[in-house]
Amino acid sequence: LEAQQGVVNQIADTFATLQRESAAKLAYDNYTNAIGQLIDQLVTHPQTALFLGDLVDTEDDLMRHASTVTYLSVLMGLKLENYIINERKHVDPGRAKEVTNLGLGAMRHDIGVMMLDAEVRRRFEQTHDESDPAWQEHPAQGFRAVRGKIEPSAATVVLNHHQRFDGSGYVGGQFPILEGKRIHIFARIAAVADQFDRLHRPATLPKQPTVWVLSNLVTEPLASKFDPEVLSALLEVVPP
Repeated sequence: LEAQQGVVNQIADTFATLQRESAAKLAYDNYTNAIGQLIDQLVTHPQTALFLGDLVDTEDDLMRHASTVTYLSVLMGLKLENYIINERKHVDPGRAKEVTNLGLGAMRHDIGVMMLDAEVRRRFEQTHDESDPAWQEHPAQGFRAVRGKIEPSAATVVLNHHQRFDGSGYVGGQFPILEGKRIHIFARIAAVADQFDRLHRPATLPKQPTVWVLSNLVTEPLASKFDPEVLSALLEVVPP
């Protein structure tokens, strides 16, 4: 819980800095350390490595959502070690299994939302219409902000967390729509964590039961939109 709070604090600092400065330079070393400490605690105490529900006490839903997606992504990443190594064959196995960059990308997956016009954000908060072309620009906006400042494997989470395994989804900008295993494994993991939290805590409805959320994710029409290996990992770390 202390390690999780460290992640929450860094997410809060990220959003606060972005709101103050349009061209903010973020202290990524601090964020790397926060994710590293979280991973160390989960590896050292594997018996606690389950998603415990809402660990963040905040009125800022974007921060709560980012923290939840980060925590779930890291948990699934640890469970998927062998799969990640196999999916990242071009990387040395020792490096391939490291999930720090997965956590860093998940922490800032929605950073592009902060860069949208206030009217676009307000409209989405009212309608939650993901087909809005202006809203669909936030992955590309966020990617442009972090590109070259963090590792590519972390940046791809920001860019591709709304790409879907079946080729649906969106990315924004002039970036191509990807499908299946052309989407980086880290982005596939964050996509499942993101969808879980969106279903679990819908903006216009009360919090939904975990078992209902999981049931929806593993049945159609949603199941084919996500990597089946990642969905299996979600079931391991989120008890019904």
